[in-house]
Amino acid sequence: MIELVPSENLEFAIKEGQRINEFGEKHRDGLGFSDITEIGELKVKVSDRKLDFSKALEILKSTGLPPITQVVHQNVGLKKSEDPPFGFGSQKFGVLLEENNGHLNRIWLTGFTENEEIKNKTKSGLHNFSKSFDFIAVNWYQGTVFDLRKESEADKFVNNVCQHGV
Repeated sequence: MIELVPSENLEFAIKEGQRINEFGEKHRDGLGFSDITEIGELKVKVSDRKLDFSKALEILKSTGLPPITQVVHQNVGLKKSEDPPFGFGSQKFGVLLEENNGHLNRIWLTGFTENEEIKNKTKSGLHNFSKSFDFIAVNWYQGTVFDLRKESEADKFVNNVCQHGV
């Protein structure tokens, strides 16, 4: 899972990423893993911030990434929405948002940017979003954390996490 979370979780995300990576190394069996572990509870959840969902959409919409109005969810199937969109991106990549009572409930990323245009728009959008709302990015798959409020970290995140073949 790759998600954006409030910056108050920075220290927790670093330590939790290390714990998850160590657990994975201890349980690697050559073909995969012999056991799994859950991600611990965030100190401050996205929903705790009570952020206006429309403002989050506005920032991401300003990037020029197309809106995503259809998403296939595992064990659910195809979900369609016109207003608000599920997120922004392309056929192969998405910044997805979850809304609850007009507030941003969760924001995560899936897939890979397929070209420079999508990559640059994503970098700009995530940096602007993170500066505006004081968020960081966590790649729980790799146990890495990126302070997207810094342009150089947004660049590193998109180049190392969101780009296919990396």
